[in-house]
Amino acid sequence: MANALTNLGIAHARLGEYAQALEDHQRALLVREKSLGADHPEVAASLNNLGALYAQVGRFEDALAAHERALSIRRAAFGEDHPQVAASLSNLGLANARLGRDAQARSCYEGGIAIYENAFGDEHPELVALLDSLATLLLSAGEHDRALSLFKRALVINEKAWGADHLLNSVLLVNIGKTKIEQREPAEAIAPLERAVNLREKREGDPADLAAARFELARAPWDTGRRWRERALRLALQARDAYERIETRNGELANVDAWLALRGWPRQKMASMRSARAPE
Repeated sequence: MANALTNLGIAHARLGEYAQALEDHQRALLVREKSLGADHPEVAASLNNLGALYAQVGRFEDALAAHERALSIRRAAFGEDHPQVAASLSNLGLANARLGRDAQARSCYEGGIAIYENAFGDEHPELVALLDSLATLLLSAGEHDRALSLFKRALVINEKAWGADHLLNSVLLVNIGKTKIEQREPAEAIAPLERAVNLREKREGDPADLAAARFELARAPWDTGRRWRERALRLALQARDAYERIETRNGELANVDAWLALRGWPRQKMASMRSARAPE
């Protein structure tokens, strides 16, 4: 019963039916608590699913509580150094980061990395997401050099494990490009960002990821000289079009609009684009 409810929750979330997905995962949690006990590892799995969904809909305090409980269960069941503990630390780090608790997030990420390295070695693909999360946190804190090193390490591991065309590579390439832009080296951002855009255009995936790649590539050429600017504007408008179609990406849309406005793209034109898309 709990497995069926979990699968339903995953399916509803993929369809964007988040209220129903939450209900499914909450019911799965109750079934497992009743049948297995409150401290069973399967209960931690349900809490993990619920926490991930809470984060997806912006309920980060609820996500934090779910992942904290999952972590406690897994530590008691498996010990401090088990890979499932690392997975919970990763999730807990993400919730803390979204709540602006950077020190707690960093501690979670570093703890998870250490567990995976001890369990699997320095080149295991389980490290990739944690390395990317830690590097993203460091980038926002202005620690550009260390962030770049971690992004590059994650990319090498992922390419070795899954090949050069794996979609996750595009996320890491975007982050490498973004870091080079922050380091005021936009010319060096172009190659990884071009590759990220090409990967996303070749393979079906989340449209928001392609939009992110296009917008970062737009930012890089704009700063490298006039001959790039027409293409940069086109890329930014493509990113804007994608974000406008995704209800949960209003923040990214606002960032693109602000960037366009600073470069002379008329706000009236952006407003007319929005009104043209508005439902009747």
